[in-house]
Amino acid sequence: MITSLSVLAATPIIFFAEYRVMKKVTETRGTIIKKKIRVLLEGANMKNIVGINWQFITIIRWAVTDLILVLVKDNHVFQIFTLFSLSIFF
Repeated sequence: MITSLSVLAATPIIFFAEYRVMKKVTETRGTIIKKKIRVLLEGANMKNIVGINWQFITIIRWAVTDLILVLVKDNHVFQIFTLFSLSIFF
């Protein structure tokens, strides 16, 4: 539980850092910064809104998964159902 809460607490920091990096990438349209973070952008379609924000979507999904694992730990059936639904929709 401590690990889950620490990951949940670190999520806003990670989200903010990722936002700053992706903002620089979209502002400069690629040159030096894209070469440095090429691995993060590999396979992402940077021409649509989902491709640009894919890292944010993934971080939010991890945060929601963490919340489900921590807050619904007493009701296993509901926990499995919500995690399964989350994996289908994301």
